[in-house]
Amino acid sequence: KAESYVGADIEGVCREAGMITLRENFDNEMISMKHFEEALTKVRPSVDKEIEKTYKELKDYFKKAKAKEIEEKINYVG
Repeated sequence: KAESYVGADIEGVCREAGMITLRENFDNEMISMKHFEEALTKVRPSVDKEIEKTYKELKDYFKKAKAKEIEEKINYVG
């Protein structure tokens, strides 16, 4: 349910779930799943599909660059 949420977004969801719980009943000592689910409707992820695509492209780029670097080291040693 928290796909595309970064750490700061998840922190915001947790904080909002706590606030929802307290607004419901100030004496509540536990946050339930329904509070988290409601918080997820209020706190939106900061990573959209376009940014996620860019991150995946960067990951692939650096993965290929690292593989090439390792291959060059092997060829140098061999």
